[in-house]
Amino acid sequence: MSVLLIGGDRLGKIPENLKKIGYTTIKHISGRKYNNNSLSFVNKYDTVIVFTDYINHNLMFNLKKSVKKEEIKIIYCRRSWCHIKELLDCNNCQGCEQSKMLLL
Repeated sequence: MSVLLIGGDRLGKIPENLKKIGYTTIKHISGRKYNNNSLSFVNKYDTVIVFTDYINHNLMFNLKKSVKKEEIKIIYCRRSWCHIKELLDCNNCQGCEQSKMLLL
């Protein structure tokens, strides 16, 4: 499985924890630089995790547009492993608070 992490300057142990649960390809872009606004490569990833408190608005707009074309699991969250893990484990059952935070 592959994951694209967008936002956040420092990821701490998040990449290490993602490897432990089976992600083999992990790429991170900071989301602050202007040259990161093109996301033509987003379709190469199974999952996209967006750290909402560390991303520029143009990149977010381009990301939403790119992901609508593809069937990619996208998670919007803060930079917290506990929160990320909850959302990754969510089955999007539409009956709980976590499913409301997970946008597919």
